[in-house]
Amino acid sequence: MFFECSVMPSEPDRVYWDSSVFLSFINGEVLTFMDVTLAVARRARDLQRDGLFSDRLLKPMDALHIATATLLDPLPKAIHTYDTEWLRWSDSIDILISEPSTESPRMPLGEA
Repeated sequence: MFFECSVMPSEPDRVYWDSSVFLSFINGEVLTFMDVTLAVARRARDLQRDGLFSDRLLKPMDALHIATATLLDPLPKAIHTYDTEWLRWSDSIDILISEPSTESPRMPLGEA
């Protein structure tokens, strides 16, 4: 089975990708894995084609990630990623795409 994204029961309106999935796993969160189905593959292909005509190129794996999110029911309210190329797709897919954030303050780095 090939999986794309995870939806955590504690935060069902958020979709997490890549390293966030691993961190959630080691923190004991229950994850729901999504298969790459024919519908997901076709949606990813369509996103890549749309990107060609709108100067928003997507790599194949990025297209799969976004396609998976657009086919979830219900749609997630947000996708969190550090990939700035994804931000330009937010309006097209009706899902907020933003960088991850936390309400916790950042630790000062480099200060002795």
